[in-house]
Amino acid sequence: MKNILIILTASLLLFACSSENTEQEILANAQSSFVIEGMTCEEMCAKRIEDKIARTAGVKECTVDFENNTATFSYDNKTTEINDIVSMVEKMADSKYSVKELKTEKISVANGDISSAENNETSQILSGSSFEMPNVLEYFRNII
Repeated sequence: MKNILIILTASLLLFACSSENTEQEILANAQSSFVIEGMTCEEMCAKRIEDKIARTAGVKECTVDFENNTATFSYDNKTTEINDIVSMVEKMADSKYSVKELKTEKISVANGDISSAENNETSQILSGSSFEMPNVLEYFRNII
């Protein structure tokens, strides 16, 4: 009985804490795209590049299209330098990838749509996803 109580207490301390619902707000004011040469597969190449870019600070979203060898992503150009992202991609997989045809444009919100803007500093606030730990105490309460 004592062992069960210790295990339940330890489980409660480890798993019952729930994270607060804090949404990370990213000011997406630029969108870039480039061609990536050297990708050989969709899962190990394209998905890894997409995940690496998406996890970079200041990047809101990223999509890598394996068939067209392109990457497109929205980001905050005050937080993230495009040259750092290009350098990061080119250093992946023992410098197997090369980036070409880099295109960057500022984006702004006009009537709810994202559009290209040349000298306009208007930007769009996008929120990231959140994660909440399960409530183990509630789980044990339902079992008993």
